[in-house]
Amino acid sequence: MSKEYKLAQSGNIDSIEFQINELASQGWESNGNLDTQQINGKIFYTQVMVREKKDINEDNSDNSKQLLHG
Repeated sequence: MSKEYKLAQSGNIDSIEFQINELASQGWESNGNLDTQQINGKIFYTQVMVREKKDINEDNSDNSKQLLHG
């Protein structure tokens, strides 16, 4: 399987923490450290999140439906 990546970003520490927890509950894992940048006097937080891509043939609620062609 290959990996997929997502960025969680915010200018608010509480918001980035919420985003990371939400993504973790969906199977995402943090990759590396929380990055902080200061731009025009404001701090921005970025966290890279990663998870294994699901195989199209795996049985899960999103991919288990079949298309019917008439």
